[in-house]
Amino acid sequence: MYTANTGNIVITPQQAMPLAGFADRTQNYEGISDDLEINLLAIKQQDQFYLLYSVDTFFVPEEFVKVVIDRFGAQYHIDESNIWMCASHTHFAPSLDSEKPRLGVCNRAYYDLVKDRLLSLTADVLQGTFSEVSINYSNGDADINVNRRKRLLRFNKGRLTRKTLLLPDYEGAKNTAMHLLTITDANGLVLAYLWSYACHPVHAFSKNNVSAEYIGAIRSNMRKHTGKSNLAIVFFQGFAGNLKADITAVTGMRKADSLRYMLQLWPTHVAFPSAQAYGDWVGLLWIKMNAIIMQAAKIPVTGRLTSKIYKMPLSDIIGNRQDAEIVFKKICFGNVLAFVSISAEVVTEYTLLVRQLMQERNVVDVAYTEGSHTYLPVDYMLPEKGYEVEGFKTLFGIEGDFKPSLDRKIADALTELNNA
Repeated sequence: MYTANTGNIVITPQQAMPLAGFADRTQNYEGISDDLEINLLAIKQQDQFYLLYSVDTFFVPEEFVKVVIDRFGAQYHIDESNIWMCASHTHFAPSLDSEKPRLGVCNRAYYDLVKDRLLSLTADVLQGTFSEVSINYSNGDADINVNRRKRLLRFNKGRLTRKTLLLPDYEGAKNTAMHLLTITDANGLVLAYLWSYACHPVHAFSKNNVSAEYIGAIRSNMRKHTGKSNLAIVFFQGFAGNLKADITAVTGMRKADSLRYMLQLWPTHVAFPSAQAYGDWVGLLWIKMNAIIMQAAKIPVTGRLTSKIYKMPLSDIIGNRQDAEIVFKKICFGNVLAFVSISAEVVTEYTLLVRQLMQERNVVDVAYTEGSHTYLPVDYMLPEKGYEVEGFKTLFGIEGDFKPSLDRKIADALTELNNA
């Protein structure tokens, strides 16, 4: 049996400050398109609590987990393994990550405000009433994202060579799965949703406005659907390191772009050509999600809740930094469902590896958890270079190169996680 309590709190900035996510955007934000939030689903089984957070921000710092443990750990038997602190990775929120100032300077007053509201929300939820709940899992396909590592011929020092560019690769690997947990009370009324999808939130049309991006739009639609304006809706970003929205899903330019690629030209659009086009894409995403919500065949989630954690030094993967780690977590609902997280910007190719190594019937991969210090490419990408291998390093403050045998090291870490 599970009991649960939920909550959310607004963290929209009220003071002038820059947003995080783009190196070429350094001015203060100009407006607010929609609110930023922290949403929390707290699940209790027997005497064990599991705290599942989503934060509308670029990256979440490790300190946010530490302050929750310091404040509530002893009283509620909460440790690092059963706290999931997940950034939505919106590129339209102020920075909470002081490690990456080139992508957005962290405003200390805003940081403290969010930390205080995180603790306030956690206190309200833990001290509130936990009621018996049912949890059901469902999924579907949302084939409107696209790989963003396209290799085209370019001149380099007088020679024609292939270069990896941040452009849509319509034939590239991607994960189109959309996952949904529906949490209902004893009367069958929805208490919370938890959903997951893999897609970079980089396309909001008003680049200088605060926005939770598509995550906020789906949240708004879910609340309208249930008639609950304050419904808790947790979002876990998937392995979206090299995935973005497929603009051709609404422009119809896929064939034209394929022809342009044959001529080694850029695609027709690298961003949505209008606010209407962006809104149409978000509308398609909601159609996909609504179909999953309305599915009659849902999988009951039952069984013992367990959590595991495994850490590896960041220097095993890249550079020589000795004070940072990559954290792997797993939370299992019996053998029915598992969430598996890696604290990095993980490329989509690792999705298949995670699913191969986990024994549970349904597996959801999650990235952008607290303390994400690096991108995580796969081995074949290293000689191809590109943003996920080289371009990000200066922006992330990373020194040094990726080490060989990344695929094997991550597979070994996931195996250790399973055996923890």
